[in-house]
Amino acid sequence: MKTTTIILLLTFIFISCKSEKSKNDIKSDSYKSIQTKQNIKNSTFDFPKVENEMENPALFNLTYDEHEFTTGIVFQEVNALKTRKDIYSIIMVLDKNLTNFKELKEWKIGMYIYPIYPEEFENKIDKEKGMKSVGIEAKPVMMGDEVVIIHENLKLKPKSFEHIRFYLYNSKGDTNLKYYKIRDINFR
Repeated sequence: MKTTTIILLLTFIFISCKSEKSKNDIKSDSYKSIQTKQNIKNSTFDFPKVENEMENPALFNLTYDEHEFTTGIVFQEVNALKTRKDIYSIIMVLDKNLTNFKELKEWKIGMYIYPIYPEEFENKIDKEKGMKSVGIEAKPVMMGDEVVIIHENLKLKPKSFEHIRFYLYNSKGDTNLKYYKIRDINFR
């Protein structure tokens, strides 16, 4: 009787350990599968490649604050690069793991730029409005390992701004009102 009880107890322990091990294997395999899918997703970008300016000493960061316009469009950071006197490229870094690039193609990116001293604008209309409004197509490119959208040749005079407000809009007249606002900006 004791022998039978011991054998049953050992069998039960053996089966329990094996069952626990297989649960861990399933969790581990699921995690590996998710990681593999993410790696495949990250390595299959087919965007045009541009010169990597992310290490350029003239590049300066406007914000590292991540912003989610929608669950499928997420900016990680915004940088600026002075290319000529009063001319800048604005480099918007996308979260390549969270951004749905098919959804992004439906939008354009707009910027409302509010200077501290609007009278410093050279353009009469901008001076009267007290702000500058610009927009670009949302065309992602690869800059090194980053997926970015670049607004090139943006003339900025004045250099100090109360805030810049980024937004999404489309050709149908729809506007995404989850603005990405950056405050107290000084361009070099």
